[in-house]
Amino acid sequence: MEIKPRIALFGAGSGGLNAYEYLKNDYELVVFVDNDKRKHGQMLNGFRIISPQELRDFPVDKIVIASTYGLQIHHQLIFEEKISPEKIIRLSVSMLTKANPLYYIAAFTVAAFWILSAFVVVAALLYWL
Repeated sequence: MEIKPRIALFGAGSGGLNAYEYLKNDYELVVFVDNDKRKHGQMLNGFRIISPQELRDFPVDKIVIASTYGLQIHHQLIFEEKISPEKIIRLSVSMLTKANPLYYIAAFTVAAFWILSAFVVVAALLYWL
């Protein structure tokens, strides 16, 4: 049986849930961590949400920051919670958001606009020459 590294996911919102989906096959999630006091003690996907101060009581191999406030949280963990930087992993923002189909439609619309604009400019230049 494979032993997976035990992690705490810092971010009990959509970023944390998306990160959980990415990481659940390679890591064993122990707990969610969040700065929002209203979430402390609640459950998310069957895992307890704790405060950063409670994090020291959990035997985890890594703390994965799954928040768009990653830089601030990273600083908080090192300087306020006295957690070793080697134990912290900060995910990129792109990993925290699921691909939105509207993004692709918007990108296609912008590309089509610029292609059509270039065609109009070339046609106008050819007309006047």
